[in-house]
Amino acid sequence: MLTMLILGYLVAGIFSNEFAWRSDAVLFSSFYGRNKAVTSKIKAGFCVVTAVYSAVFIIYTGIVLLYLGADGWNLPIQSSWISWKCFYNITNLQKYLFIIAA
Repeated sequence: MLTMLILGYLVAGIFSNEFAWRSDAVLFSSFYGRNKAVTSKIKAGFCVVTAVYSAVFIIYTGIVLLYLGADGWNLPIQSSWISWKCFYNITNLQKYLFIIAA
């Protein structure tokens, strides 16, 4: 959730400045302004979100591998001291894949 909050702050300013700076008339009246400006902003936002999200999961993967080791993926999460209150019968690998998919 913290990652999504940070990504929201990073991407929030992509579309807001044209109207505040009164440059929307110049930008949208140019030959390719309306089409290429909007698509390039969407692509830039997608690239920023993908890069930050991937970096966070690489760091998370490193932390999990340092804590559990390479064989810790098969450990049931009930045995792990971090999530000992969990009542699901899954392994750490399945929990990791659920976190990535969510």
